Amino acid sequence: MPARKLLDYVRLLPEGDVHMKFLENHWVSITCGRSKTRIAGMSRDSFPELPKMPDPIAEIPVKALASLIARTHLRFPWKNRGLLSAARCSYCGRTA
Repeated sequence: MPARKLLDYVRLLPEGDVHMKFLENHWVSITCGRSKTRIAGMSRDSFPELPKMPDPIAEIPVKALASLIARTHLRFPWKNRGLLSAARCSYCGRTA
């Protein structure tokens, strides 16, 4: 199903659990509380095949990555418009 259409619909729903049921012919039934709708989906063949991912070159522990993200500072070159033109990542620690 188109992700944008799903996101737009889910934003309108009340607080609560969202239940999705996949129906025949690529339709999806979505219910949340008293709200209920159906959205037309697309067949799996309509999407390109994902490329094979390369082998990993490094592993970063989850806690270390979370710490790096928490310490990330964005710099905005314009007053009302943000632009991330580069990122620097350095890790000082033991290597395996």
